[in-house]
Amino acid sequence: MNKEIESLLPEVQALKKANEGYCYFDLFAFIGQPEHKDKLTGDLWAALSELFLPELIQQDGHIFVKERFEAKQSHYVRYRSEGLSPQSIEYWINTYDFNWYFFSQLDLPDQLAKYLAEKVRLGWDLKVKADFPNLPYEALLLNDPENGVLGVTLRRADLKI
Repeated sequence: MNKEIESLLPEVQALKKANEGYCYFDLFAFIGQPEHKDKLTGDLWAALSELFLPELIQQDGHIFVKERFEAKQSHYVRYRSEGLSPQSIEYWINTYDFNWYFFSQLDLPDQLAKYLAEKVRLGWDLKVKADFPNLPYEALLLNDPENGVLGVTLRRADLKI
């Protein structure tokens, strides 16, 4: 992690300072601290792993984040019946807006929120390219501060919505 981002993490900085000269301390040691034991449940670990490296499925020739598709299957059916383009359906079903779900509740500095969103985008991009290497898909970072949107989505790189 770069020093600029690390400087925005007060808990990490405090633990690093407390362990200075005593033992080696990194972000992985931070995760394993006893005070995090009750916060970091198996459920949370599983959800975070799916957020960063989601399971992907193919439906009607398009790629979807499985978790998003299953949660929005009724939207998928409605969008198709309304004649929305397959690219638009794919884009909107896959869109995950971090501000809507949790960044706005955490009151994160903008720079840290963008850093985290970019990490998720990178994970999605690597996953879609690994799972579907012959299809021209990419993960996009959605950053529209005027409308309060900071998120990620998948789309075909060769088709624009």
